[in-house]
Order: sequence, then structure tokens, then C-alpha cells
Amino acid sequence: MIEQLVEIANGYHGSDYHVYGEIPQRKLVASTSFHGVDPRDTVIVLLDSTVMGSAENGMSITLKGVYWKNMWAVKTRKNSYTWEELRHIYKGIEIQSGHLVFEPGVEFSFPANYNGISLLNLIKTLTQFFIETTQMTNLEATGTTYQHQAENMPSTEQNVVLIGDNSAKIYIEIVPELIALCVAADGEVEDSEIELATAIIENDDLIQDKQLALESLSTNLDKLISDKKKSNAIFKLKSTTIISKVSKISDSLQKERLEVILDGMLESVCDEGSSDTKSIVDAIKKKL
Repeated sequence: MIEQLVEIANGYHGSDYHVYGEIPQRKLVASTSFHGVDPRDTVIVLLDSTVMGSAENGMSITLKGVYWKNMWAVKTRKNSYTWEELRHIYKGIEIQSGHLVFEPGVEFSFPANYNGISLLNLIKTLTQFFIETTQMTNLEATGTTYQHQAENMPSTEQNVVLIGDNSAKIYIEIVPELIALCVAADGEVEDSEIELATAIIENDDLIQDKQLALESLSTNLDKLISDKKKSNAIFKLKSTTIISKVSKISDSLQKERLEVILDGMLESVCDEGSSDTKSIVDAIKKKL
């Protein structure tokens, strides 16, 4: 990632504008001491606003976000943004009277001899890069084999299972249940279905506790197969209960992953039971 960021940064130039690998050590120290950069962070771009070159005032653009310190006469209610924060406001950033204005009351005073438009474009370009990076899915499932679909399930560079993320919790809980439901739909359990189900769970980076998920798959599968043999009405009732949970998933990436899983499960089913499984898959997709 650093190489890509440096490539973007090297497309912009200005007075006292320094890019990773060529930032003077004393200015890196200043970024930590004055700009508020975490010493463990990596500075990609440093813009020095001082006359004497101390970088006491200036801006540091890092892997975590954008940090700055203005001269004493320029007030701002905020001195930093993470990339996650910038993704929500970057389109509204503008130049006003020699200042880079992020939001009302939040601004950075860049050097008088520096091209503010260039800095504005740099920040917007880098923000777009981080948005694209964090949303990267690596979806290459062509449907040639069910193993290929499982191995190429969408993934992100960062772990998006955050504490308090209700949608992620529901996703983790419901995936084994939905897989079991697809397998049990025709009343028969095929080796290919179990292999696919196991591969899906083992390759899903959103599911941290693989053992728990596999145990849930086994438990739900046993119950659903038993219900199917007892009565189609009971099985339908259980199916409706499980499928109703799908509407609680709000994250677009999680929805996309579920669609890949469902398509893979449908493909693995033998022809005799495909109509039953397709009905279940269609019902689930309507809730996404």
C-alpha cells in the first residue's frame, strides 16, 4: 500500500513538500511532536508551513489520516481526520482565503507560496484511494467449480468485524444456519454440499471462530434434516424463521458475500433436489 500512496503523492509538488523516503528526520520528529501523529504511524507526505523549516506548523498525511498544526493566529476546532472520517466529508472540502476548509470551523492554513488546489486534490485523491482499498472485495468467482467460489469469496484488507457492529454479528450467526437450510432443502445431504459448506466457513474472514461456526452448521443441519423428515410444514416454519433474520443484515459487503454463498450452494445441489433448494435460495435473496 505504501508504494501506491507514494506514487500518488509524487504526482503533486510544492514548496517544502516532502514524500515518504525523502522526509528529513527532524521533520518526522516534528510531525509527532507538533502535528499529533502517532509515532507508530507512517508519514506519507509532510508539508512544512514554517519559514525556518522546523515543520512546527504544517500538515502530515499518514496511513491513518491527516494531521496538522496552524500558526497561532489561525483557529480550528479540530486538527486531524482519520480516513474513515474523511470519506464522509471529503467532497465538501474547499479552498477559502488561503485556507483548506474541511468543515465549518475546521481549517488548515497552508503556506502562501503553496498551491492550495494541489493540496486539495491530493487529499481528495488519497481519500478516494482509501475508500476503494477498504471496499476491495477480490470477487473473482466465475462459477466454474464450487471450490473456486468458496476460495474467491469477497474479502477486505481490514477486519470489518468491529465490536458493536450488529450487522456483522448477525452475519456470523446466520451464515451456518443459511448454509444448513440450503443443504437440508431437498432432504438429502451430499458430500459436495458438505465440502462446499466447510470451505465457505473456513475461507470467510468475517467469521473469526471457525470451530463455533462449523458446530453451528452441524447442529442446524441435523435439526433441519430431522424436521424435513417429520413434516414439510414444520420445515417450512423453521425455514421462515431463519430467513427472516436476513433482513437485519445492512452491510452491502455482507449481502454480497451471502449472494456468492447462495449461488455456490445452489450449484452444488444434484438435479433432483435443485427445485427445492432454488426456492429456498430465492426466498433468502428477496430478504437481502
